Amino acid sequence: MGRYLLRRTAFLLASLLLAASLLFVLLRLLPGDPANALLPMGATPEQIAAARHEVGSDLPLPQQYAAWLGDLARLDLGTSYISKLPVGEEIAAGWPSRCR
Repeated sequence: MGRYLLRRTAFLLASLLLAASLLFVLLRLLPGDPANALLPMGATPEQIAAARHEVGSDLPLPQQYAAWLGDLARLDLGTSYISKLPVGEEIAAGWPSRCR
């Protein structure tokens, strides 16, 4: 029974890592830079560089992946670009009251 649980747990962890990796790759394949969502039209190169640094898109992909995976493991979903609130709080606020 112990070997079965160990195998199933390893399969679960491998599946989660594969799903997270696939999601990271798909998000990076989207056109455009996420920093552009923070900037108005006609932003200066300095503003673009600052926004890229803020969202982490100026880092090499392996560093972006490691940071993203670490945040995901801590259930840190980041901050909303629109409301400037943590995304976890935004999701909890929209959750139906009967599920809380």
